[in-house]
Amino acid sequence: MKGLFIKDCRLMLTQKQTLLLILLIDLFIALMQKDTNFVMGYTCIIVGSIAVSTLSFDSNDNGYAFLFTLPFSRTEYVLEKYVFTFAVIMGGFLLLSVPATLFNMQVAENFVMEEWILTESVYLVISFLFSALLLPLHLKYGAEKSRIMLFVVLGGVVAAVILVIRLDLPQRLNFAAFFNRIGTVSPYLIIGIVIAVVLILILLSLAASIHVIKKKEF
Repeated sequence: MKGLFIKDCRLMLTQKQTLLLILLIDLFIALMQKDTNFVMGYTCIIVGSIAVSTLSFDSNDNGYAFLFTLPFSRTEYVLEKYVFTFAVIMGGFLLLSVPATLFNMQVAENFVMEEWILTESVYLVISFLFSALLLPLHLKYGAEKSRIMLFVVLGGVVAAVILVIRLDLPQRLNFAAFFNRIGTVSPYLIIGIVIAVVLILILLSLAASIHVIKKKEF
C-alpha cells in the first residue's frame, strides 16, 4: 500500500499547474468577497476530485491489467484510494486553514472563532462525503460516466429539497418542534451522532467500491 500511496503522490505532482490555478482562484475569491468560507469548501471538494482522478491514470492504456499483477490485493488498492483521497483533502484543508483564519480575523465583521471552526468542519465533512460518493461511481462507470451519474444524484437531491419546500413539509411535519428538541440535547451527543453517521456512510461507500473492483475483469 505504501508503494501505491507514493505512486498517487507523484501523480498529484503532475497536476501542480491545476493546483496552482486553484490557489489563484481562491485568492481572487477571498479578496473579492472578503470571506474565505466558500473558498475552504470549494478547495477541499476540488482537491478531493483531483485525488479521485488518479483512478483515470491507473486505468489508462489497460493499466489495471498491469497494476493487479503486483503484490497487493484489490481490497488494498481501494483502501489506499480512500486513504490517499482523504489525506489529500485533509492536507489541503490544513494548508489553507491558518491563512484563511488569519484573513477572516482581519476582514470579517463580528468574527467568532467557534462559528468559524463549526463552518469549516461542515465543509470538511461535505468534502469527505462528496469524495466517498465519487469513488465508487468512478470505479463503476469510469471518469466521464461517473460525472454524469454524479450530476444525476446531485440533481435528485436538489429536486428532493425543492419538493420538500414546495409541499411545505417542514411546516406540516412541525420541524420547528423537532429542532427545538434537538436544541436541548448535548452538543457533544449531536457531534458524536454526526461523526457516527459520516463514518457509516464512508464505510458503505468503501464496501461498494470493493464490491465493484472485485467484479471487474481486466
